[in-house]
Amino acid sequence: MIIIHTKQQDGPVMKAFLISLMTIFLVVLFVPASVMAASDNSKLTQEEAQLWKEFFGESVAQNSLQKSEATVEDSVNLTGQWIGYYEYDMPKGQPDGAFTAVMKDLGDEFSMTFLEPRNHPSEYVQAAITLDPKRQGKYLSFTKSYSNSDTVIQYNLVIRHSGMVMDGTWRINDNVYGRAFFYRLKLDELKELKQQTEI
Repeated sequence: MIIIHTKQQDGPVMKAFLISLMTIFLVVLFVPASVMAASDNSKLTQEEAQLWKEFFGESVAQNSLQKSEATVEDSVNLTGQWIGYYEYDMPKGQPDGAFTAVMKDLGDEFSMTFLEPRNHPSEYVQAAITLDPKRQGKYLSFTKSYSNSDTVIQYNLVIRHSGMVMDGTWRINDNVYGRAFFYRLKLDELKELKQQTEI
């Protein structure tokens, strides 16, 4: 314990000094605890995260905001059978195309094999695989490469509806691109459909 002796005439000066000393003590005591609590807080809004960023730095704000935005789509396993279609934004007037796909979820990466109809005199089907597949939470990216063509297509997708849907964009080049939609096909749904057709 520190005891400070002062003369009576120094009272106002000493009072101001003690107030400053107490303020510094409180800041040192409570700010680290507040920062630690913020880093573990999973319910920060965008506005709150911005305030934490201004006062305590980028990492605390980003960490808290990322936790608050985490959803089931960030970690859902995507292994299974998918059906879907792609459509053209450019060039205009091109027909839509359908496909089926089988996917194996490997965490941050995945593999997917496509089977698509092919309008060709000697071929009625074509296969494709994914190259350089990447996943970050609910975001997927990959390049689709066909077995019978040198064409490669870049896909960027977002997982939605608890892992039942993926949609996004595809691009060959600046002149050929569009959108794609994927839907997870489950055996129970096929059985239910069969029962409905028997009624």
